[in-house]
Amino acid sequence: MVRKQAKGHAAPANLAEAGDEDLLRIVARIPLVNPETGEERLELFTVALPATIAAGTAEAGAVAEPAADSAPAAEAATPTAAGAEPESADRDGLSFLSAPGEGPARRMSLGLLLLYAFLGGMLLNVMPCVLPVLSLKVLSFMRQGGEAHGRVLRLGLAFGAGVLASFGALALVVILLSLGGQRVGWGFQMQEPRFVIALAMIVLAFALSLFGVYSIELPGQSATKLDAAGRREGYPGAFMNGVLITALATPCTAPLLGPAIGLAFALPPPVTLTAFLAAGAGLAAPYVLLSAFPAWTRWLPRPGAWMETFKQAMGFLLLATLVWLLSVLTSLVDPSTFVRTLVLLLVVGFACWLWGLGTSPLAGLPRRATTMIAVPLLVAAAYYLLPERALARLGRQAADRPVATAPTAATANADGIPWIPFSVETLEELVARNQTVFVDFTADWCVTCQINERAVLETAPVREAIARHGVVPVKADWTLRDEAIGAVLRQLGASGVPVYVIFPAGRAHEPIVLPTVITAGLVIEKLAEATGGLDVAAATH
Repeated sequence: MVRKQAKGHAAPANLAEAGDEDLLRIVARIPLVNPETGEERLELFTVALPATIAAGTAEAGAVAEPAADSAPAAEAATPTAAGAEPESADRDGLSFLSAPGEGPARRMSLGLLLLYAFLGGMLLNVMPCVLPVLSLKVLSFMRQGGEAHGRVLRLGLAFGAGVLASFGALALVVILLSLGGQRVGWGFQMQEPRFVIALAMIVLAFALSLFGVYSIELPGQSATKLDAAGRREGYPGAFMNGVLITALATPCTAPLLGPAIGLAFALPPPVTLTAFLAAGAGLAAPYVLLSAFPAWTRWLPRPGAWMETFKQAMGFLLLATLVWLLSVLTSLVDPSTFVRTLVLLLVVGFACWLWGLGTSPLAGLPRRATTMIAVPLLVAAAYYLLPERALARLGRQAADRPVATAPTAATANADGIPWIPFSVETLEELVARNQTVFVDFTADWCVTCQINERAVLETAPVREAIARHGVVPVKADWTLRDEAIGAVLRQLGASGVPVYVIFPAGRAHEPIVLPTVITAGLVIEKLAEATGGLDVAAATH
C-alpha cells in the first residue's frame, strides 16, 4: 500500500490498488481522552472513496465520476452478501468499455454533485411522470387563496417533509440493498410488482377522495367544520401529496439528475443519502417557495364553487395515471395475478366508500371506531388473499422469471425500427464486426421513454437515418430487473432510463450518449456524426 498526502488535508490519504481499480482512503485522526483516567489515544476514522489519482495527488473534496469509457472503480468497493459470489463488471458489462487505461475518470466535487442532484430534482417537476400530481398542487394552491400566510407556509413545509421523507426512505433502501450485495438503479422500485400494486391502490384512493367518495377528518375537527375541511388541504394530506409525487417522479430521470444520482449510487452511504435528499429538496423547492411567497400565486383563479368541478376533473387525471400503472403491471405479472389486482382495486374502492359512510358527521362514535378498524383490515386481507399469495407462489415456482424482451427484427412492425433485443454478447459481436450500434435503454414504466419512442425514435426521418447510415438498432428493455443492462448503465455513468447511446464503428470505446430529452434532429445529427455521414443505402445501389 502506498501512502500519499492528500492536498489540503492534514490526514493522509491511502491509495490501495485492487486489480485495475483504486480506492482513495481518507483517514481522520480523532484524539480521545478518558475524563476519569486521563488516558489519551487516537481513534482512526476511515472513508473509502473510488478515485483515479493523477500525478500522485488527490483534489480535496473530489470524488470520481465514472467515465463512459471506463468501469466505475466503485464496483470493487461494493460489499457483497456473506457467502455470495462477488459480481464483476467484467462478467456482466462490456469489455470494450471496461478495459483498463482507456481514459481518465471524470471528477465531480461533492458540492457539484449535490448541485446537480438539486437542479435535477427541480427539473423532475416538468417531466411527464410528475404531471398528474402537479394538478393536485395547483388545486391546493387555489384552495389556499385568502388563507393566513402562516398556514399556507406550514402546508408547503408539510409537503416538502413528505418529499424529503420519501427520498430519504428510498435512499435507505438503496443503501441496504447495496450493503447486501444488490446493485440497483434509479427507478428500480418500479421493477417490483408489489410496489406498483401499492402505488395503484394509493392513486385510486386519492382519485376517489377528489370525487367526494370519502374525506379524512383531521384531529380536532368537529362536524361544524367539516365543510371548511372539505375545501382546505390538511397537513396529512399535504404530506401524502409529497409522498405520492415522489413515488410517481422516481421512474423518470431528468437532465443533471442522471449523472449525480448515478455517481451517488457508487459512493459511500452518507454521500448517497445526502444526494437523494438534495434531489428531494429540488423537487419540493418550487412548492415551498410558492408557499413562502403566496403573492406569486395571484395569477391563479380565486376560490369558488367552480373548484368542485375542477377537483373532480383532476380525479379523472389520476385515474389516467392508474391506467398507466396497470399497463406497467401487465409487463411484470402473469394474467391471473393481473386480474387478482383488478379485484383488489375494486375492494379498495368499496373500502373508500365504506370509510366515507362510517366517518360521516352523522355517524356515532362506535360506528366511526368500527370503520377505522374494519376498513384497513379489509384492504390488508384483500391484498394478502389476492395478489400477494399469487406473487409468492410465482416466486416459489420460478425464482428467475424470464425477462421480457423487445420484438426482434422478424417480429417487429414492418413500419417500425427493426430492433434487436439487447445482450452483452450481441453488442460485443456487433462491435467486433465494426458496425455502428444505436442502443435504446428503456422500460415500460418510464413515461419519458415511451414519449421519446413514439414522438422521436419511431418517426420516419429517424427510421430513414438509421437505415441510410447502416446503424444497427438495439433495444435494452429494463422493465424487469436485468443485471447485464444495469451493469452497462453503470459503465456509462447512468443511474436509470431513458439512456440513448451510439457506439461508432471502430470507436466503440468512445460512445456518444444522448441527453434524456431528445429530438429527431439531434438523433439524426449524432447518427451522421458517428458514421461520418456514410450513406449505406446509396452505396448498395
